[in-house]
Order: sequence, then structure tokens, then C-alpha cells
Amino acid sequence: MVMVAELEAVVLKEAKKKGLERVPKQALEGLDYLVYSGSISLVPPRGEDLESTYHVLNRGWRDLFDATLYATAIRLRTEALTLDSAFKRFLKENGLEHTLLITHKELERRHKA
Repeated sequence: MVMVAELEAVVLKEAKKKGLERVPKQALEGLDYLVYSGSISLVPPRGEDLESTYHVLNRGWRDLFDATLYATAIRLRTEALTLDSAFKRFLKENGLEHTLLITHKELERRHKA
């Protein structure tokens, strides 16, 4: 599952952090490919996602993108990739489902087994 808004935010954050005058052409082309090539399925949000997102934010998590990714993964009962171990720990400490959030390393290990 890919969240287009988070992907956009990461691209923009990295370009700004590197002091680039413009977003690199490769990044723009890559985003267009992901969104329009049919190689991924875009998942539109539902009302229940907003409820779950708000629940996480109301418990003290501040990153809207993390909370939205979590809510969508919960609704779809599918794993979502994240590198944010602090978020996973937050979910666990708050008694929330956290096993659906996995790292790319965990995914890689599963495919090698």
C-alpha cells in the first residue's frame, strides 16, 4: 500500500533539505509512473479511516501521515511498510494493533524464507 500524499511529502522534504531549486525530474517522473502506470492500486480513504486516524492522533501521536497509513492498514487488514519504529512502539504501548506495520527488512526476510 502506497500513500501518495506521504510519498509527495517525502520527495518535497528531501528536495528542500538538499537545497534544490526544483524537484528533480526523475522524482516527478517516478511519482507519475507510480500513480498512473497501474503498477500500484490507489486506495481512497473512507470515513472509518478518519475515525481511526483521529483515535491515534487523540492518543498523542502527531504525524498525520503515520496515523492515516495505520488507519488504512487496519481497515484493509494488510501490512504497511514503515521505517518509523517510534510509531510502532507508540502503537504497542497504547494497546493498539502494531503488527501490520513492518519494515522493508522484515518484508525482505519473509521473501527469502
